[in-house]
Amino acid sequence: MSRVVVIVITIIAALIFLLGCSRPLQSQDAGGLGAGVVETEPAPQTRILPTLYPTATDHPTAQPTDTRQPIPTSPPDTPVAYDQLVVDLRYSIPAIGLERTLSGDVSGRLTLIDETSGIGVERRNQAGILLEMQQSLPRITLDELPEECEHCVWIEYNLPLTGDQDQGWLQDVRMLASIENFTTAILGPHIPPGTVAALRRSATQDQVAHTVALTGDGMLWRWKATDAEIPVAVTVEDDDPILTIAFSNAALLEFAPLYAASCPDYAGIETLFVTSGNTGRYIELFCPELALPTTLLPLYLSLDAKTVGIMEPADQESYEPPFPQETLLYFRNAEGSQLTVFYDGRTFVSDESGIVLSDTITMTLVVSLTTGLLDSEVMQPGVENFLEGVAGNSLVVRGSEGLYEHTWDDSVDPRIQAIIERLDRLVFRLLLTAEGVDPDEADPASVDTPLETPSVTGTPVPQMTPTPP
Repeated sequence: MSRVVVIVITIIAALIFLLGCSRPLQSQDAGGLGAGVVETEPAPQTRILPTLYPTATDHPTAQPTDTRQPIPTSPPDTPVAYDQLVVDLRYSIPAIGLERTLSGDVSGRLTLIDETSGIGVERRNQAGILLEMQQSLPRITLDELPEECEHCVWIEYNLPLTGDQDQGWLQDVRMLASIENFTTAILGPHIPPGTVAALRRSATQDQVAHTVALTGDGMLWRWKATDAEIPVAVTVEDDDPILTIAFSNAALLEFAPLYAASCPDYAGIETLFVTSGNTGRYIELFCPELALPTTLLPLYLSLDAKTVGIMEPADQESYEPPFPQETLLYFRNAEGSQLTVFYDGRTFVSDESGIVLSDTITMTLVVSLTTGLLDSEVMQPGVENFLEGVAGNSLVVRGSEGLYEHTWDDSVDPRIQAIIERLDRLVFRLLLTAEGVDPDEADPASVDTPLETPSVTGTPVPQMTPTPP
């Protein structure tokens, strides 16, 4: 009996022992001494269940995501100094009273001031110009200004951002032309104090910009934009026609501020300065040979004559205008004979062979012909047909607004028929004179045509007759 009890107790103890060994020991509380979890190997016949089971997964739903707000930044302690000066330039020729300044800041604002006249102009968005000046000015060499050289070009510049600065006698040809052209384009041409008449021409492909100016005391200034030292003024002779012409512009207010025409080739922009009493004004001219009115022609031609000798001979062929600027009247008939009359009565005639012969007619006849044509209401503004080389009869006359033209084939407009007959007869008589024939004997009906004593020698006179390009 006791043996059976012992066996039963032994079996129960074994089962309890086996059940206890099949469970892992739990870690002790946080305050205990255990350092981890102790694991036991599974019994040989213990089934290991999978650790992941397939489960139903819900479809993802759009959920608002949090947007990270930018970290706020504080403005810089030092704001951008847009008014910080980057270029400061002074340009001076004391002898002619030229004193101009140029300054520009970080914002690209450019300010030019004519210290003589007090005129100032401000331009914005000029960062490119200012950058170019900052790069080019330090590259030039400025020599020490000769003592008491009032005709020398003097500049002073300061570039605060780079620390470059210098002053002295400017002799760099390219910089001389650039500064003169830039300041003139914005402030207008400079003329010496006391000027009564002046002509300034901009640079073209075959000449640099140049100016001629006559002052009230009879002194004539002539200089080029590239002169490092401008020439001394000369005294005009008392009998020089320019003195009478320059002081006789009583109808100053009748002039337009601009006279322009379409040139076949670019000939540059010219500026004429005229005065009447104590009043002066600038008049811009583009293609003056085609745009000049009769009222400005004498003054322009007298100033133009004074520019001779300023320019050096050009290396390339100079610009030839399509129409001589002295021309008041041009006529071409169906036979190919041509007649050109200048403002002073000089007349050039050519036959179909192309030889040009010269003579002189009275100003009375010149005025009679031009006035009659302009009053006929037949002439149309411009010379498009002439420039395009339209065939047939052609007539061009200069008036108060420039050039006017009229072309026809067979029948002439009755309003100008009498004038055309006089022009045809004038051409005929001049050609007879050139051949040594007395026109009064060969053409008795035209004795009333008021011609001066013929002085024709038959010598060709080149480039006097207008020819379409």
